[in-house]
Amino acid sequence: MAEDLHDIRGESKIHYQDLKDDLYSIRSNEAETARAKAKADLLMWVSQVDYSSNFHAALLPTREGDESGDWFIAGQQFQEWTRTSSSRGLILTGICKHTSANL
Repeated sequence: MAEDLHDIRGESKIHYQDLKDDLYSIRSNEAETARAKAKADLLMWVSQVDYSSNFHAALLPTREGDESGDWFIAGQQFQEWTRTSSSRGLILTGICKHTSANL
């Protein structure tokens, strides 16, 4: 009888440790999920622009004969920048006020 109680006690310790490990895993997963949500919320708050889809859309081939943006690339300021700048990054801001009447 004492040996049976000793075996039950050993099995209980194993089950207790398994339960403890499972709870730790659940808490870790919940914490990771909370961190991921907080990060996504922060990124959404910082900018609601989906840069990834804009980037991938910009990589799509344009229609044949599409001259969108040609005025910018052919412009004097851009040409000067390409000749004199050693930078590889270019950030454009603002709204284009260029109209076909001004070309």
